[in-house]
Amino acid sequence: MLASALAFTANALFIRELGATQEVDVWLLSCIRCAVGIVLLLLVYRIKPGGFQPRNLYRNRRLILRGVLGGASIYGFY
Repeated sequence: MLASALAFTANALFIRELGATQEVDVWLLSCIRCAVGIVLLLLVYRIKPGGFQPRNLYRNRRLILRGVLGGASIYGFY
């Protein structure tokens, strides 16, 4: 929980600094956040037994709904 709060704070500070130095739109922020999230996901699941199984991402309706709602909330937040 603490790591999540620290990651969110670092993300907010990074976006604030990026916005102060140049014009940044919502799509760029969303793409950067998505790319960083995928890299972290691959690092975490690489450690666990069984590893990352991408087929679960498009076969599980709950994960699809979570992805759609998460993407919409990121767009709404920024």
